[in-house]
Amino acid sequence: NGQPWCEIQGQVNGNTFLHYTCGSQEVKLFSVLDVNATQAWNQQRDTLQDVVEELKKTLLDIKAEITAPRGNNCPLSLQSSMMCEQESNGRTGASWEFGLDGQISVHFDPRNGNWAVLHGEGRVLKQTLASDKDMTNLLARTSVGDCRKW
Repeated sequence: NGQPWCEIQGQVNGNTFLHYTCGSQEVKLFSVLDVNATQAWNQQRDTLQDVVEELKKTLLDIKAEITAPRGNNCPLSLQSSMMCEQESNGRTGASWEFGLDGQISVHFDPRNGNWAVLHGEGRVLKQTLASDKDMTNLLARTSVGDCRKW
C-alpha cells in the first residue's frame, strides 16, 4: 500500500525538529531552535538512526503478530518517545514510551530497567523489547547520554 511501517519525530517542547520515515535513509531536520544547534541535532539524528535500526531488527520478527488481529490491509503505526526531565535534586531523569496507533502501550524506565504494559495491545511489544538486552541497553544509554546534553 506504499505506507511506511513507522515514522519517527523528534520534538522539544512540542516543536518538531526532525522527522524520519522507516525505509528512507533521510532524516529531515527542521529549524525550531537557533542555527547553532544544527551540529547537536545532526548528532541526535545519527543516534536516532541507530535506535531506529535496532528497533526495526527487533520488531520485524513480531510485525506480523502485532498486525494479525487488524488484518494485513490495515497499516500499523508505531510511536516512540523519549522524555527527559530535570529532577528537583538536579539529576536528569528519562523514560521511554512506545505506542501502537497512537495508544501508549509500553513504558520503559532506564534507571531501573523496568518495563510496564500500559495497554493490552502492548504485551507482545513489551515482551519482545524487554527480552532483547541489546535493545534495552541501547535505550538506557541513549536516554542517559542525550538527556544530559539537553
